[in-house]
Amino acid sequence: MIVVLYLLVNVGLLRVLPLHVLGASNLPAAEAARIILPRGGLELVTVISILVVLSLLNTNLLMAPRVLFSIGRDGLFTEKAAVVSKGGTPRWALALTSVFAMIIILSGSFCTYGPGSSMRAIPKVFPSPGDCAENTMRRPSADHSG
Repeated sequence: MIVVLYLLVNVGLLRVLPLHVLGASNLPAAEAARIILPRGGLELVTVISILVVLSLLNTNLLMAPRVLFSIGRDGLFTEKAAVVSKGGTPRWALALTSVFAMIIILSGSFCTYGPGSSMRAIPKVFPSPGDCAENTMRRPSADHSG
């Protein structure tokens, strides 16, 4: 069902937006909303997108320490990652993922730690560098040096 919804949204975007606009847009759904709803459509979709990003950020921040906890518990990472507080929080894993999140934030670009970098040896606790590759493919003329 999700695949059908995804395909319908993409077909809708292709019918509303010319390919050159679709390829150049950072937020194609907002561009389509601007065309369909000239008064407030762009703003509406932008606000919804920001709320979705905040929700995804929350999910990733809650998931990452538990991944480290699981691989630590299975003996594939340091045993410290498998230690939890009385409340069940994997504090060491949470601290580690927070430090790496701060490094990425302070670097100014997730692309810095993409494929081919020294960060590849770190367990997958952050979203895939495919996000960076997707943006690179969408705007090939943009500078992605970080």
